[in-house]
Amino acid sequence: MAAVHWEIWRCETAWCDDEVLATCAKYLSDDERGRLEAAASTTRRCEFALGRGLLRWVLSQHAPLLPKAWRFALAASGKPYALLPAPQPPSIAFNLAHSGGAIVCAVAHGAHAVGVDIEDHTQERQWQAIARRWFAPTELAHLEALAPEAARDAFWDLWTMKEARAKALGESVVSELGRPLAAAEGRHFLANLPPSHRVAAWVIAADRHAQWDAPACFDTVPFIWTQEVQWTSRPWPGL
Repeated sequence: MAAVHWEIWRCETAWCDDEVLATCAKYLSDDERGRLEAAASTTRRCEFALGRGLLRWVLSQHAPLLPKAWRFALAASGKPYALLPAPQPPSIAFNLAHSGGAIVCAVAHGAHAVGVDIEDHTQERQWQAIARRWFAPTELAHLEALAPEAARDAFWDLWTMKEARAKALGESVVSELGRPLAAAEGRHFLANLPPSHRVAAWVIAADRHAQWDAPACFDTVPFIWTQEVQWTSRPWPGL
């Protein structure tokens, strides 16, 4: 029976300095280096170099390709995929997200697709109006039954998971917001990343009878240091 092995990696622009920026830049494609040089600010350069460097470095932990050798293209949905040379390395699903200076990358073996999202839950947002406009009636009823602070937290949980599911499916977020989450569609990981972020990953197995490994989580500055971390995941009610 096939097994699904999945990992979630995080880095932050606050961990970026000139050494990190130069190290990540060495592994970018010519097109990516051009985009890096055109970035309007140091923060944006760090975010771009760390994100692309993280993706290339993580993928090379799982396949016999150097980080610089990876090439990517966009599917019709806009979701990136790897252009794999022959002989092809093992099938790897991956996804990347960033928000408020934090960057996450999810990778999965034995999976048809993976989506990941990260949100800064300290930002001001009219979450009640958004929930009423977009969420399914059962989900809205769940939020309305909670105390205000708990309801706000639950909103961010649900929003982040729906974005992750939409990315796994290769669908637009708008098309997925009103559709209730269903456990049969995949496995999810949902956690707080102190002090200000919520992260969710959604994985769709290639084999519906697959065995699932517990997701491994890591903090890293790509090419420089890595440490495994214990992020406490929690279920969404009903999944």
